[in-house]
Amino acid sequence: MKNFFHFSIAAPVLAAVLAIGTAPPLVAQSGTPRPDAARLRQMHAVLASIDPDRPVSTDDAARMLGLLDKAEATGLAIADRRAAMTELYRELWRLRGFDLEADAAQIRAAANAAAGLVAFGGSFSLEAHVPGPGAAEGRIHVVKRGSGPVPVLLVSTLALPAAELYGSFMERNASRYTMYAVTLPGFGEAPPLPRPAKLDYAATHWLDAAERQMADFLVRENLKDVVVIGTAAGGYFSAALAARHPERIRAAVVVNGLVNAPMRALGDPLRPAAFEERLERARRAAPVELRAAFWPPSRDEFRALVTNPPQGTAWGNPLLFGTRDTELALRWTLDYFTPESVWRQVHYGAELGATDLTADLRKLQRPLLVIASIHDHLSPGVGSAAAGQWTELKLRAPGTPVTIVPFADVRTFASHEAPELFDRALGDFLSGRPVTGTTKRAPVALPSPFGSTSAYIGASEVSVEYFRPAVKGREIWGKLVPYDTIWRTGANEAPMITFTHDVTIEGRPLAAGTYTLFTIPGRTEWTLILNRIPWQFGLFIYDPEFDALRVTVPVQTGEMREAFEIAVEPTGPAEGVVTLRWERIAVPFKVALAGQ
Repeated sequence: MKNFFHFSIAAPVLAAVLAIGTAPPLVAQSGTPRPDAARLRQMHAVLASIDPDRPVSTDDAARMLGLLDKAEATGLAIADRRAAMTELYRELWRLRGFDLEADAAQIRAAANAAAGLVAFGGSFSLEAHVPGPGAAEGRIHVVKRGSGPVPVLLVSTLALPAAELYGSFMERNASRYTMYAVTLPGFGEAPPLPRPAKLDYAATHWLDAAERQMADFLVRENLKDVVVIGTAAGGYFSAALAARHPERIRAAVVVNGLVNAPMRALGDPLRPAAFEERLERARRAAPVELRAAFWPPSRDEFRALVTNPPQGTAWGNPLLFGTRDTELALRWTLDYFTPESVWRQVHYGAELGATDLTADLRKLQRPLLVIASIHDHLSPGVGSAAAGQWTELKLRAPGTPVTIVPFADVRTFASHEAPELFDRALGDFLSGRPVTGTTKRAPVALPSPFGSTSAYIGASEVSVEYFRPAVKGREIWGKLVPYDTIWRTGANEAPMITFTHDVTIEGRPLAAGTYTLFTIPGRTEWTLILNRIPWQFGLFIYDPEFDALRVTVPVQTGEMREAFEIAVEPTGPAEGVVTLRWERIAVPFKVALAGQ
């Protein structure tokens, strides 16, 4: 699964509550069975909390509880579980007064996500894990470290206290910066925000409250020319503060944060959801208690689950996407992933699913550095959308003062994972020097191994990085790879092809640069798509808006190739052919140096 950006740090085990992704939540088995009367009261309380203006009867709660038990029953085939989940969500939609037919696609998506989570060991929790409406507002928690001349606000991600996430950074830089480490309300020592009086994730009650508290803190402490750094979910706040409070902010750094939660349009899964659709889906989203999730059991049981996951489940250490330090990831997981923490992560994640910073960032006045980890191939966070999303922003708003720097073979918590690289990048950025990262990842053994090839066609070097799935006795064309559907062209991340000079592809001009190669296989011809957005894992963030070129070429038959292969072959002084080969199919396309 993908890690979402600014939302949950538990991306690898979150399915798509945003989808956040973002997106279903975290995961776990509910605790010991409770008497029916107690569970009935819990269900009634959950339904009543959605909208105080819509009365809920005991019969409503009993009906929902029966549908929930049916959907969670053991031994169900996946199709039957999806059908049961659909019944559950249709009844929830009916109780909320929504249009069942108009929202059929969203109901189906929610049901399928929940069914998948339950099949992998998730369950529902009807317990309330936050204060009710009217409780005292939770607060950010701030720890001050260092005595340097530059004030730095360090915003943590969900679940982790800031002093934990940024502890090593603060030790290294105590003489350079005066640092204020901010933990979000509801995590660590920061008391939680209350449940909103009416369920509406699109209203972003918690996000707005946390951002307002950070802005108030800067004013109260009379801090100016502040550098604000946010990691993962904290990246939302560093970008928002820079865009909305430029009078206090000197510069911002987003470490593996996104512009918005990756979300596909319900009517066209090959396009991203428009902002209006994003808002409507957030308004109709189910409350956290009625989302399947992995709720942590007792500490000893939790340790066993994350260190030795049962076969066929999605259990595992949720923080390994953040750091390769397995002992640290385990300690953080056991210390900070409680049922209360999971509930709050999911709530923040649902609100983040309703956000899109594009409009704010178009007005950005302060320089912003984006550190985008290109995860190692074994990371649960491989395929992060960060690099791609910020490239989209730069293409839509080229004047935006955003610098994007890839950190290859580095996981999400970059300040901890790559301390020297991170500190140097930050120092260069604040000094106005060019910021450099890394783009090469170490090879590792994979079912579909990494491959690369390059050759000169005239003066232009043409290089390709891709992954090589094998036939393994399977029927490929029309089965494993459907006809007339966009394909990632291999496995894992789609191929990236780089031209150092302007070229033509089948006679069509293409500017020098790096492109992602998608294809639409057909029986007699293929459509080649060169898209401007790099580092795309599958089709999760593919957007045809950024297609630079589409050409159609005929299919040829060739010798049997067990593993997928891409070859670059010069055919003349300034001409060549790039050929895709797999099984008994070959798809060549002509490349020539522009102006020849």
